[in-house]
Amino acid sequence: LFWALMLHLILEFIIGVVIMDFVAQHLTEQVKNGNPNSVNNDELRQYFGTLLKTLSSLYLGVNGGAEWGTIAEPLVDVSTWLVLLFGLYISISIFCVLNIITGLFVEN
Repeated sequence: LFWALMLHLILEFIIGVVIMDFVAQHLTEQVKNGNPNSVNNDELRQYFGTLLKTLSSLYLGVNGGAEWGTIAEPLVDVSTWLVLLFGLYISISIFCVLNIITGLFVEN
């Protein structure tokens, strides 16, 4: 059980760092271009402004605390690949990792 939870945390951390890095670069470019306060930038800062906010958004997306479509929507302006990465993370978390954890509880 410990290693399954660690796998999930490591996966969440890696995806979170990648998404946050791309969002930080996008927000920096927006400031350089003179458009730092658009509505989408505010949503990006809300969901992905810091590592803690990014990890929280990923956690809420997987566990139903927030609709993951709403969380992923601001990522479209950054990169379509980030939306696909976010969807892949949700799919892997729900269908693979959490089923392994559930199986471990049922087995014991």
